[in-house]
Amino acid sequence: MTEFQHSVDGANASLYGCSQDVGMHDDSEKDEFNSTYPTEAEVNYIREEADRGDIGETYLDAETLEMLETAENRAATTGRVLVITNISKICNIIQLLLLAKAHDFVPVVVASTKTLTSELSKLHAPFFRIATIMQLRDWLQKHEIPLLGIEIMDTAISVDKNPFYARIAFMPGNEGTGLSDAQKQACQGYVIIPHYGTATASLNVHIASCVVLYRYSTWAKERGISLGPS
Repeated sequence: MTEFQHSVDGANASLYGCSQDVGMHDDSEKDEFNSTYPTEAEVNYIREEADRGDIGETYLDAETLEMLETAENRAATTGRVLVITNISKICNIIQLLLLAKAHDFVPVVVASTKTLTSELSKLHAPFFRIATIMQLRDWLQKHEIPLLGIEIMDTAISVDKNPFYARIAFMPGNEGTGLSDAQKQACQGYVIIPHYGTATASLNVHIASCVVLYRYSTWAKERGISLGPS
């Protein structure tokens, strides 16, 4: 069993009590949370308070704090970031964290609660945290990383046209409502996955992100951009 699969199985089977096919869950399903882990209200904090700060890290242990700092430094160096915010389902958050690890992107969780940060750190999928969308925008600008939203919009460019940069951040929207106004204001552009049928208007947030990151990885390898541990 690979480290990646072990992380997936561990997250699905024990950390949050999700079944092992969490990536296949319909977004209309309601997750049941063990009371010792993040509640729905805590997860909704990401969506409802994306423009608020005042998070604090007073109870996070030294190992978690070191992980957050190391991940942020790596994100600044590689310039490959997956923004996780405004996501409703904990299983989608988990899958996005693991997806980023698989494609050598560093996830940033925006406006996470302290409890959620602590629990997600058990996945062995390093991430860092920024309190607000405005602070995220400033951090990306500081490190010269353009932000593309993954969204169905008239101005979005099809992913098959490879609208990428070597240093880049992607931000998927909420499972039901897409990107918020605050998220859109932070984006420099948008990418869309073309559909050729009428079965659904959009893909699951994890699946859509997977398509975009895989497409980027293929594009990057063709241009000699180094992926993976250095």
